[in-house]
Amino acid sequence: MNERVFFRFLLVACAILLFGCGNAKSPKPPAGGQVTVVYNGLGTGEVRVGLAKEGCGLDCPEVFGKGAAARLIARPAKGSLFDGFSGPCSGRMPCVVPLDIPRWVAASFRDADSRYLLHVGDGNTRMSAHGFALDAGGGLAVAGGGKIWLGRYDRDGKKLWEMEGGGMRPLAVAMDELGSQWIVGRNDEGAAIEKRGAGGGVEWKGLLKGDAAATDVAVSETGEAIVCGTFRGAVTLGKKKLESVGGQDIFVFLLSPEGKLLNSFQLGGKEDESAPHVAVDKGGALWIAYTQIALDSERDKKTGKSHLVRYSERGELVWDREIGGLSRIDALAPSAKGEVIVAGRFLSTIDAFGKTLQSAGATDAFVVAVDASGPARFARSYGGKDNDEASAVTVDASGNIAVLGTFQHQMKIGEQNLVCKQYPAYWSRGKPVVFAGTDIFLGIFSAEGEPLRARAFGGSGTDFAGAVAFARGGDVVMLVEQEVLIVGKEGGISSILERMVLRRPSDAP
Repeated sequence: MNERVFFRFLLVACAILLFGCGNAKSPKPPAGGQVTVVYNGLGTGEVRVGLAKEGCGLDCPEVFGKGAAARLIARPAKGSLFDGFSGPCSGRMPCVVPLDIPRWVAASFRDADSRYLLHVGDGNTRMSAHGFALDAGGGLAVAGGGKIWLGRYDRDGKKLWEMEGGGMRPLAVAMDELGSQWIVGRNDEGAAIEKRGAGGGVEWKGLLKGDAAATDVAVSETGEAIVCGTFRGAVTLGKKKLESVGGQDIFVFLLSPEGKLLNSFQLGGKEDESAPHVAVDKGGALWIAYTQIALDSERDKKTGKSHLVRYSERGELVWDREIGGLSRIDALAPSAKGEVIVAGRFLSTIDAFGKTLQSAGATDAFVVAVDASGPARFARSYGGKDNDEASAVTVDASGNIAVLGTFQHQMKIGEQNLVCKQYPAYWSRGKPVVFAGTDIFLGIFSAEGEPLRARAFGGSGTDFAGAVAFARGGDVVMLVEQEVLIVGKEGGISSILERMVLRRPSDAP
C-alpha cells in the first residue's frame, strides 16, 4: 500500500482485537498475537472472534503456544448477506487464523435487498450529484472514470455499451426524453461538453476556451441542456465570452438540443465562487446554487456563503437568496409542486431561507424545501458530533424525498440510529490509535420532510456518496464509491477504489 492510501486507511480502519476492544480512552494492549478484521461491501454484519487451539476447539485452556489460533465467525445483520472472508482464509465457513504473527482478515457483506449491484469506472474521477441519469424505462447512463468513462445499462443493470478512450474525464451526465446523453467534464484540450445519442454516437461537441471547469448539467423536458461550472479571467463558448468580476466566478450556458447557444448567465462577485449546481423544473425555470468560499473552523474550504438563484423559463432573474451562516449546497431537485429541494452541509447555526437550523457537532446534513417565491416550507438537519453531509437528493412524483450522504461515528434519522463501521482502537508500535470511520447513509422522507426510513452502507475503508434518483415503480438508484481493503494470504493489506450503482426498493428497510 502506498503512503497516501495507507494514511487514508489508518484514518478509517476498523479493528477487532483478540481480547476485545476495551475502552477507547485507555484500551488494554493485546497479550499475544493479534487479529484485525476489516469490512468490505455495502451490507452490515459482525465478526465474532474466539480463541481456538488445533485439536481442542474454543474451550481449550491453553491460549498461546504451539498451535494457538483465533476462530472467526461472521454473522450478517438483518437485510444483509455474508459473501465470505479473504486473506489468510477464504469462504463463508468459520475462519481459523494462526496467532504466530499479527494478521489482517477481511470480511465482506452485501445488501440483500438490492435488485442489482453494478460496478462502473474505477474511481479516478470525482463523482457529482448528477453522476448518472435514468431514461424513461429505468435504464442508466453513468459517468464513470478511467478507461470506461461512459456506460449505458438497462433497468436490470445489464451492459448495453461502454465508452472507452477519447480522453474524456466526465463529471456529470444528463439524459433527454429520447435517451441522448449530455456529458460535461474535461478532455485533453480543456473543459468540454458532449452530446451522444442513445447508441453512444456523437451528436454534438463543444469546448470551453479559457481557465474553466464544466461540472454540472441538467436537461429540460424540451431537450435544452443547462451547463454550469467555474472560470477565472474569461471563458468562451462559440462566440459568447464571459469575463469574471473578481477571482473565480460561475458560468451557466443554455444550449438547444442541437447545441446552439440560447442564453448565458454569469454569477459572482469579488470573492471566489465554487461548487455550482443546476436544476430545471417542469415549467422550464432554472435553479442554480453556488457557494462563496470562506474558511470554516477547520481551516478548510468546505463551507461558505451559499446562494440559491432562480431564473424564469424566459431567462429572467427572479431572485438570489443567501443562507445565513456557513453552509454549502451540494444538490438540487425540483418537485412537482414547483419548489426545489435543497441538500448539503452546514456549520453551527444557519438561517435556511427563513428556518433556523443548529448543528449537533461539526458539519451536519440539511434538507430544505424552498418555494418558488423564496421562503422555506420546511428545513431539517441530521448529524452527530462529527462531520456529516448530504451529497445528493431526488424527489418522486408523490413528493417523497431521498437523500444520499456520508456520516462519521453515529447519526440519527427519525427513530433510526445509524452507526458507522468502526472500533475504538488499533494497536500500532505499542500504542493505541483511535479511528473515525466514514459510511454512506440513505434517508427516505415524506413530502413534508418527515423521516420514513434510513439505512447505512459501507465498510472499513472510506465510503463516498455520489448520486441518487427515484426510478419509475418506486426503486431508488444510488451511485457510491468504496475503498475496498485487499488482504493478502500472507497478511499484507492494500486498497482499491470501486464505483458502484446500487438499485433497491425505496420501501426496503
